[in-house]
Amino acid sequence: MYHPPLFLFPGRIFWVCAVDDHQPLARHGRMNHMSRQSRLRIGAGALALLAALALSGCGSDENAAPAGKVVSITIGSQGAIENEILAQVYGQALEAEGYAVSYNEGVGNRKAYIAGLQTGIVDLVPEYSSSLLGFFDSRSGLTTVEAMETAMPAFLKPLDLRVLSPSPAQVSYAFVVRKDFAREHNLVNIGDLADVAAGITFGGAPDFPDRSYGVSGLSRIYGVNDWKFLSYKSTSDADRELIDGLLADDIQVAAIHTSAPAILDAGLVVLGDPQSMIAAQNVIPIVNKASYTKRLKAIVDGVSLGLTTQDLRGFNKLLADEDHASAEVLAHNWLKTKGYLD
Repeated sequence: MYHPPLFLFPGRIFWVCAVDDHQPLARHGRMNHMSRQSRLRIGAGALALLAALALSGCGSDENAAPAGKVVSITIGSQGAIENEILAQVYGQALEAEGYAVSYNEGVGNRKAYIAGLQTGIVDLVPEYSSSLLGFFDSRSGLTTVEAMETAMPAFLKPLDLRVLSPSPAQVSYAFVVRKDFAREHNLVNIGDLADVAAGITFGGAPDFPDRSYGVSGLSRIYGVNDWKFLSYKSTSDADRELIDGLLADDIQVAAIHTSAPAILDAGLVVLGDPQSMIAAQNVIPIVNKASYTKRLKAIVDGVSLGLTTQDLRGFNKLLADEDHASAEVLAHNWLKTKGYLD
């Protein structure tokens, strides 16, 4: 049973109403029993969201099930180990609050798993904002997660799907430089490269110059022109090879994934993108209507708010070890470290 927490604000006391949203569903998938003995401890982000529910008025969810029933939910993941960890993070948090959680790993491409969400083969999948919106509207041109979040309901609502709150954690691209190079040229944001562009070399995937944040974007948005380019093959080790190129001074700027663990290892500087030239790829869970409740949203949103890009780098750093722990264990350890599990 979910107990409503008490919130204290200056001059006010709010109770968040309990929502008994248990709804049994037939599911097939791997059950995770690691966190059965752990109780979810909602973090500050989830408390704020639950308080917002109290302020907006509490009511029973439309799809609330009879009292005493245990709600089942199947979490899907897209095959990549990083996404499997995210599925475990959300799943274990829900399990700690009494949900019966199973997992469907490798749900396929977006077309396949969107259909799976509609039919109930899976109920919730960790997604990425730009990629998800791009599946429905490849020409949207939106780059901020706020704009994407606003645009998505038009595509998802007719399918009885919805997204939950986006996490601060991103897996988009970023421009990184060596710390000494940033200090020497006073580099903080991408636009600061304009004064030194003529003498530097960018490194990236072969198609980098043609991307929206390549030649045209750098010139139009930030006035960064006349730079040279060194192409690196698109392989699983591309980020590491690009960083090796930075450290060897073969290139001075690298376009790599924000979640690359090598950013931590090499102590690199990620240049800011105040004009949002690069489309945001925030982690954003997508859920079907049958499983959505205010209670589920509060739990999942609370976990999302505690997840950072730095955490994703940490996951990927651990995964680089051939003897790394399973996604289940890595997720459990993260939840405990962050204070979500006792």
